[in-house]
Amino acid sequence: MKYYERITNARQVLGIPEYATLADIKHRYHTLMKSIHPDVSGKDMHVSQEESIRINDSYEIIMQYCEKYRLSFTEDEVNKYRPAEELWFEKFGDDPTC
Repeated sequence: MKYYERITNARQVLGIPEYATLADIKHRYHTLMKSIHPDVSGKDMHVSQEESIRINDSYEIIMQYCEKYRLSFTEDEVNKYRPAEELWFEKFGDDPTC
């Protein structure tokens, strides 16, 4: 299986969209793991164990990808994620009437 297919399959197992933050990925993983616990899901222990293995394997694939991903700290890329407050002050300054 090609690397992209492995990543895509892992992403689909976890229910992660094509664009996600690291926090989104971790939150989704923890939510899934809680939901398949036999005490919560009511599923057979064997079924829950198989699902947890599949989820853990998928999470590991995604996290390995994330660890190797090179982040961009260029001005253009950083500016895409500026806080709304900073954008406001850039556009209107300190004038409270705008």
